[in-house]
Amino acid sequence: MLGWVALTVGGAVAAASMATAMHVEPVAIVVPVSSALVVALAFALRPAVGVTAFLLLALIAQTVQHWLSTDLRYFDEISVLLLVGLSAVINRWRIVRLRPGAKEVALSVAAGAGIVSSLASGVPADTWVAGLFLLTKGVAFFYAVSWVKLDVREVERAGAAILVAAVVILALGFAEVINPVAVQEALRLPPHQEIRFVIVGEGGVTGIPVAKSVFLHAALFGWFTAFVSLFLYGRFIVFREWWTLGVALMLNVGTVLSARRRPVVGVLAALGVGVMWIWRQHRSREAMLRIVGPLVVGLLVLAVLTAPVLSGFYARTFEEYLGSSHALGEILSADPDPAAIAGAHPRMALYVGSVAIARDFFPLGAGLGRFGSYMSEVHYSPLYERYGLVRVYGLGPSEPVAISDTFWPMVLGELGPIGLAGVAAFLGLLAYRLWVVAGRTSSLPLRALALGSLFAFFEALVGSLTAATYVAPPIAYFIFGAAAAVWAVARSDAPRWEPAS
Repeated sequence: MLGWVALTVGGAVAAASMATAMHVEPVAIVVPVSSALVVALAFALRPAVGVTAFLLLALIAQTVQHWLSTDLRYFDEISVLLLVGLSAVINRWRIVRLRPGAKEVALSVAAGAGIVSSLASGVPADTWVAGLFLLTKGVAFFYAVSWVKLDVREVERAGAAILVAAVVILALGFAEVINPVAVQEALRLPPHQEIRFVIVGEGGVTGIPVAKSVFLHAALFGWFTAFVSLFLYGRFIVFREWWTLGVALMLNVGTVLSARRRPVVGVLAALGVGVMWIWRQHRSREAMLRIVGPLVVGLLVLAVLTAPVLSGFYARTFEEYLGSSHALGEILSADPDPAAIAGAHPRMALYVGSVAIARDFFPLGAGLGRFGSYMSEVHYSPLYERYGLVRVYGLGPSEPVAISDTFWPMVLGELGPIGLAGVAAFLGLLAYRLWVVAGRTSSLPLRALALGSLFAFFEALVGSLTAATYVAPPIAYFIFGAAAAVWAVARSDAPRWEPAS
């Protein structure tokens, strides 16, 4: 009981400190703190239930915030603080026996680079401390879950709950495409009808609305349908359950209807990794045809059905991102001209800007909260003016809506090449462990879980090229939570799988 009280008080104090750093009134965190305490209590009683509740609430937090006209912005950060504390207390004897490994060294290198560069660059403490927490909160959630003792059946029940939520969300997305106004009114969501798909036929031009379902933005709908589909593909590969393939393909129809290129490309890349894994495991043409054949046929059918609405949409990607290459070179000059850079695509400007910062602040970067991160938006960083980015759409001080639209430029700009190497090594080691567990475990349910997590990890890697995937809620929590579940189950399932902490 005393431990619970201490954690509650500590979490509330930490939340108040974060709110102060982010210029938020302390009263605004009352609702998120209350919600986080409910999740923490569920986690203390049944870890799998608590983690599932946290993920689902984090998934629709923006929508719930809109429905209830309340503030849930910091629910996830407060929950992570409480879950890490609870997990450390509950599993303290197990944690003591764990040995730090290569991924902890990589993580320490990245965090150390951020701290040293922040101090060397004179970044205010309220900026870099909050920036460090926001950078590592997904990783902290990974450790909180990986320390727990989980049974594969508990994880399967959690997955079933998430699948049910995904099917409901998908159905609402389909209904929205048919009648956007009626669905949005029924769900009490802001009116929104985005048209990105156009079909030209004998009857004229027909526009197909973009699907976002219960979310306030279509990007989250596209990512979530892609994420859940990858676990179903993993289960199909292991168990050959045909319903999983059918539901996965239907979810990917939703992914396409979100009109977001990133999750579509991510699914294809993840399944490419799946083909490599199958070949590595079986090394036979018969196995490839038996397992990969249905996947390829299903994806081809999906491609044929969606071809009319995708014509020209994805083909514009390279022109959109690289059409202003002449402006990007100006960022690297000694005295960048904001007028010449103004027409650059914001994401490409962030990439080139991070290279310039890494050059000028070699080898540790400019410090946490200084470039491409949420904190560089809250406390608007002087680096955007220094590198001529203030007139690029979404990067200026008046409307900085695109500042945190990438991940790797943030890491390179704030942590430098050394920090970038640490982050890349940490993520690479996680992906490698998922590959190994999927290939060597004798437990078929664990193999399916590890495969799905591996696919989701590579989909996130693709997404991180044009989004802050590994730090953005709720995506980061699902990605790291799935990987942590594999860690926890593998440790409980067979002692030989016990990895370093």
